[in-house]
Amino acid sequence: MNLKSVVFLFLVLGFSSCNKDETSPESFRLLSSVYTNFNISDHGYVTSLTYEGDHIISTSFDILYKIESVYSSDSIIETVYQFEDNNWKYALTKVLKYSNGFVSTEYQYTLPESTTIRKYIYTYEGNNIIEINGYNIVGNSSELYDSNIYYYESDRLIRASFAYKVFPDQDIVENVKREFTYKNGNLYEEFIYRDFYGYPIQLYNKKIYFYENENIIKVENYNYANNVYVLDLIESREYDNHGNLVKTTETNINGDLVSEQVNNYEAGRCSYQAYYDIQAGKESRVPLP
Repeated sequence: MNLKSVVFLFLVLGFSSCNKDETSPESFRLLSSVYTNFNISDHGYVTSLTYEGDHIISTSFDILYKIESVYSSDSIIETVYQFEDNNWKYALTKVLKYSNGFVSTEYQYTLPESTTIRKYIYTYEGNNIIEINGYNIVGNSSELYDSNIYYYESDRLIRASFAYKVFPDQDIVENVKREFTYKNGNLYEEFIYRDFYGYPIQLYNKKIYFYENENIIKVENYNYANNVYVLDLIESREYDNHGNLVKTTETNINGDLVSEQVNNYEAGRCSYQAYYDIQAGKESRVPLP
């Protein structure tokens, strides 16, 4: 798993389970998460989070990676370390800048040169993110490296597209597209288009969501080939009495367990801004200062 993937995983695990309902008599936040993939020789990992007030100040991914965060009034500095040769070694620094209560710009750089290697600019309409553009910084110039674009109807996300630069001398190309339909106000179907066997992207699979008491309890994952949808995986979700997602399991069509994730919580709050991660296909959240 590369560093970019792990950093994203921290964001998903760290902020996808913060209950921030100010009207609730008690709120909960994720304390740790244990994931096991039974298809890879019971491969698993444990993610742990440490808080100060309502801010996450440290997230550890077993003894592989960790992120330490420092907060100020209008920015957050996240320092990423990876474990090598029995020591934590510096890997990357991220600086999140905020304006009007939302993240506006993200910088990534490495020490000691403090050379910026990537810059992300967030664009909004009202409270909705409509674009996140990432730029490679080369000297005093920058070039568009990747782009996330979001489309809404009545404040509901109906389509999202991710594109990136495959080859240095070419323009960015669409890599993932997701389309959403709703039923009774809830997400019902999701259609996923991906790059496989070349471009343009093609319909790859779809998901169907099932609910109980407004909670998603099952997600059916279908592969698409030869104009036919074939059921591949079934995701089941369990909640505690407070509505916290405590367990997620994936099984194949034969009923065999594919993966399992168990979440543990503590009473408390955490400050975040939600956004939809197009590549991962789930809501993620970034911290707020």
